[in-house]
This record gives sequence, C-alpha cells and structure tokens, in this order.
Amino acid sequence: MVTIHIGMFDMGKLYEKIGYNEEIISKGQFSELNSSHRSFRPEEKKIFVESTQVMYKEFRDKAASSRSMSVDKMEEIAQGRVWTGNDAASRGLVDALGGFSRAVAIAKHKAKIPQNKKILQGRRDDVNRENPHVYDRGPHSQTPSTLSRLAPS
Repeated sequence: MVTIHIGMFDMGKLYEKIGYNEEIISKGQFSELNSSHRSFRPEEKKIFVESTQVMYKEFRDKAASSRSMSVDKMEEIAQGRVWTGNDAASRGLVDALGGFSRAVAIAKHKAKIPQNKKILQGRRDDVNRENPHVYDRGPHSQTPSTLSRLAPS
C-alpha cells in the first residue's frame, strides 16, 4: 500500500507568493486532475489514489518477477519506499550500481553488442519537444530566478 499525502501537490499559495500566474481553460469533470494550483476535489483524490495503487502494484509485480521473487517478499522489502542505490542493492532490488554509462554497458553486454560499438542515443532536444519543462526550458525556465524571491533578505 502506498501512502500519499494528497495535499502535497497544491502549489497554489506558493504560486501566489512568487507571482506565478497561469490561465487554466478546462473542459470536462476531470480535466484539471493534474493541476498543481489547488488541492484535489474528493472525487479526484479517489481517482488519484486508485490509479497510484494500480501503478504501484504493476511495478511491484514486474519487479518481483524480474528478481525471481514472490510478490509477498517484494512487498515486504519494498513497501512503496524509495531506497538509495546501496540500500536497494543490499536488499536485492538492483543488479548493479552505476550511472547512465554503466547502464548502457550492461545493456550492450546483455544484447551482445560489442562495448566499443557506438549506439544511437536519444538527445535532450528530443525529450524537450515532448516535455518543455525538462531541463529548464519552456515556460518554467525562469523558475530559479523566480524562486530566489523566496530567499530571506
């Protein structure tokens, strides 16, 4: 079971304090479900909690299967918590520790691709076209300077 503090996504007061404004035009009962400007309405909270539980259980079940572990054992270890790399490794939740380069090397090994062979990797620009908020581009690119207004003078 994942326990979620549902109010944590309400950024409305922070946005107001830093002068961040956004016009929201919506149509449909749940079209603002992911809005960070206000707390969830009761029916939205129910949908959010249920969908989060489904995603967690799917992830947990896949992780258990890939680790050759029972779902009960995975639940006992994981319990929806976030582990550091070392803690996850000590609990048998990861194969190896390392960054992106290590992950690519392991993937090449498993795919029987020579380590010295170049592979095509996605570019940040490709991600940015899909999600302009990634890497501080798009409308939120001024966030760091805007947030500096919150620092005590």
